[in-house]
Amino acid sequence: MWCRCLLACLLLIGLAPAHAVGEHGRRFAAEIAVMRGDVEQLRAADTRPLHRRGLRARLESSLSLLGMLARQQAQERGVAPARLLARVATLRDAYRQDNLERLRDNLRTLMRDYPLSLPEWDDPAITPARLAAGRKLYETLCLACHHHPYQDRENPAYNLFRQARNEPREIFAARLYGGVRGVPATSLDNPLSIEEMTALLVWLLEAPEDQIGDAD
Repeated sequence: MWCRCLLACLLLIGLAPAHAVGEHGRRFAAEIAVMRGDVEQLRAADTRPLHRRGLRARLESSLSLLGMLARQQAQERGVAPARLLARVATLRDAYRQDNLERLRDNLRTLMRDYPLSLPEWDDPAITPARLAAGRKLYETLCLACHHHPYQDRENPAYNLFRQARNEPREIFAARLYGGVRGVPATSLDNPLSIEEMTALLVWLLEAPEDQIGDAD
């Protein structure tokens, strides 16, 4: 009985467990993970000035969107958004102060509390069917921009095979989850099922070297 009372209290103050999430929760979790990856790139010494401008523009766009995503995921979970919105405000403050280390650390804590829950991607099974499906999806949706990436722009496409194999899994998974939105081929919706995205991830991780295209 006391467990039910505790859960009710947590719901009222906005501290219910964050792992039971739906689409809005996953979108919020993906956004903060992508932001953390972008901050890491921005802090890297070898990031080109042109790409730094693009990363800053993308972070500013994400920070402007994050409040809406926080409200949507809180509504989806049936909790009050105030505490999460306060945490979003600390991200904006850190960015305005150009304190990238603080921004990174706050994003890391948010990722811990609001993980992108996709257990299928922790250790996806590699099957011939998944490899074939992933290859077809890559060639249909990704190849034109990502196979021979053009780097002389603020927001370049990157080689997805190299990203999948070199970037932390939780960050690349977030990029994959959110990356098929907002492009001409897919519009603003995510047209892929979890299984289709899993197949794409398997292909990016397991494709032979002669299939992975040019370096960034």
